Amino acid sequence: MDEHSAKASSGDEGPWASWADDDAVVQARDRQGSVTCPNAVELPCSPTLADFEALERGELDTLVIADRYRVDRWLECGGMASIFVGEELATGREVAIKVLQHGGENWHSTLLRFITEARTSCSIRHPNIVEVLDWGTTPDAVMYIVMELLRGEDLHATLERRGRLPWERVKPLMLQLCAGLAAVHDAGVVHCDVKPANCFRAVDGGLETLKLVDFGIATLTPAALAGQPPVGSEVVGTPEYMSPEQIRGESLDPRTDVYSAGVILAELLTGRTPFEGSDRPAIFEGHLRGQVPPLRRLAPPHLHFDRRLESIFARALAKQRGERFASIREFAAALEGVPAHAEALVSGEFLELPVLLAQARLEASRTLRDERELAELGALGDLDDLDDADRPEARDDECTDELPFIEASGSFEARAQGKQRLLDKLLERIRHRWRR
Repeated sequence: MDEHSAKASSGDEGPWASWADDDAVVQARDRQGSVTCPNAVELPCSPTLADFEALERGELDTLVIADRYRVDRWLECGGMASIFVGEELATGREVAIKVLQHGGENWHSTLLRFITEARTSCSIRHPNIVEVLDWGTTPDAVMYIVMELLRGEDLHATLERRGRLPWERVKPLMLQLCAGLAAVHDAGVVHCDVKPANCFRAVDGGLETLKLVDFGIATLTPAALAGQPPVGSEVVGTPEYMSPEQIRGESLDPRTDVYSAGVILAELLTGRTPFEGSDRPAIFEGHLRGQVPPLRRLAPPHLHFDRRLESIFARALAKQRGERFASIREFAAALEGVPAHAEALVSGEFLELPVLLAQARLEASRTLRDERELAELGALGDLDDLDDADRPEARDDECTDELPFIEASGSFEARAQGKQRLLDKLLERIRHRWRR
């Protein structure tokens, strides 16, 4: 590990050595916009940015950085960097290598964000935060960050596939997110860009771990900033997840991340963010002055939530930060108190599966209104024949513990003699499908 990584890991100087000399740290060297970084160790192997672009196009097979990391293939492009898959030569460990792209009208800001991400990530170690192993700049002014290679997908991709997730799946994800943010806040840092795209579901050996990534716009808490020069009040972030004080460019504290986590809670449960709009000003207006909609209004029709979840969500999104949870741990404790096995909803309350089945059997002992309702019940028994509008939630093959949502909305009234056997078959199908 080079000098800057050792210093960051020691924790002696916090996430940033100093804010005062950031402009000195970032020095434009020529029309390429390259930089020198006093904390980075320059070693002989020095691929250029053009070499990385050639590797991305498949014109080169491999590159080596600092005699320590082999770069094998391009993985993806982010907003300000390209990510490659490589290997740490000394250990054989696969790694992800993030390489900063040069240029752009906001080059100086992009550069500072990249350095911020490297310094912050190196300084915080936690299972729910992506592990950054090293960072630096080559003699040819290519800046890079070496981090653990994650396999899986971010929550944004999950929501794109699934639409929404049931509470049983949301709860452990939210608790892991809160655990990662607690470590960030303990280090005197506010993430400032908590959103599904920055929450990665890493899968390893069948185990799922949520990893918080991308500290590019992180800032120090007011306590950590004591004695530091002012940083400025540039408004940056992702509109759908920004707190009112972040939009106003005010000083930020951990309760800003609590607000963003509350937005994620709503999006995971309902598939929607609470404040939507055609442009940034419209979304900002919702955060600043709009009434926080209840979860049931954001959710698909007939889907309701435990009153505790509604209350937790509303408090997390309070306009005044003093009315929110005082810390991310307090937010997590409230979520912990909501039962995990809330698998179905009846009249707006969570019921566990055995209760639902018992209630369904009791209702089946009553009469059905007519044979048409019985035919509909038979159609429900054959889940493959359902219309999309009536179909229970599709099962995610990667998440075997997810259960479909079943709505029970009132008692069956009419004749039902001889129909118990049919309903038992239906319930057995549901039980089997849930346990697959």
